[in-house]
Amino acid sequence: MEDNKKLSLHFTGNGGDLFIIYLINAILIPFTLGIYFFWGSVKIKKYFHENLEFLGGRFGYHATGKERFFGFLKAVALVIVLGAAMFVLMKLLSFIVGEKAAAIIMLILLYGGIIILIPVIQVGTLRYNLSRTSWKEYCFRFTGRPSDMLIIYIKGLVLTAITLGIYAPWFICSLSAFIMGNTKIGNENFEYTGNGKDILFKVVKGILLSIITLGIYVPWYIADIERYNWEHTLFQGKTFKSDMTGGQLFAAMLISAILVMFTFGIGFAWAVVRIRKVYLDSLSITAEPDIAGLVNINDKDASATASGVEDLGSLLDTLADFIG
Repeated sequence: MEDNKKLSLHFTGNGGDLFIIYLINAILIPFTLGIYFFWGSVKIKKYFHENLEFLGGRFGYHATGKERFFGFLKAVALVIVLGAAMFVLMKLLSFIVGEKAAAIIMLILLYGGIIILIPVIQVGTLRYNLSRTSWKEYCFRFTGRPSDMLIIYIKGLVLTAITLGIYAPWFICSLSAFIMGNTKIGNENFEYTGNGKDILFKVVKGILLSIITLGIYVPWYIADIERYNWEHTLFQGKTFKSDMTGGQLFAAMLISAILVMFTFGIGFAWAVVRIRKVYLDSLSITAEPDIAGLVNINDKDASATASGVEDLGSLLDTLADFIG
């Protein structure tokens, strides 16, 4: 029992401390016309990382609000430049081939550009966030290339469309294998060995039982997928394990929902901590990794620009929902 506890993750955060961070963010973000968002989001990530323990060491998050803010400004400038270029190109094509043909060409270019940008942004965001993440004195990093992720995306989207969604689990597994295989702590990388056939069965079973039980089965479905994914995630050949059950998740979600409703939202921080504890405290690794063999490697060139593009996308999505 003690060995299992030693090899488990442990989240030590509490709702009171998180509530103070949320409260400060709620005051300062509107007061600064949104500018404090970048500092506030970093504080939340720092809190979650610094309250997570594993093998006697804590995680850390070392990004700053300043670099997140300037990354966002660079992303805005990039979008403006691309928008201006698209406008000029549209006018030029309209003059050469006519407005209707130009509109079709621009639509193809737009969707093609989005498909290319998704992996570029995703890889850039992963690289930035992992380069600012540490455990004990060891730094995380991401070594995947956007071109490799683009190939996975194109293949996945095409086959998912052709098979009317059936290929989606294989697509997700390919992405997970790419992301985990390129996620490193020091000189060692993680692995993901899940396969689409297993996931497809669990998805079909989960959807059917969720419909039959009017949604009650959803926490069991989530827990089943969570356990499978961790059991197929390795580090130095050692497998992770999740003991989370649907009953635990259902109870946490139910209590959290009641807490938030009856406190008119004030209990949200406590709800977040409760659910996070269910996820994280159930995680462990089956054998102790070779820490002495780790060689620390920093990714000093990771940029916050891709993260800024993601923030800009989230902002535009929020504004679109608000406007309706």
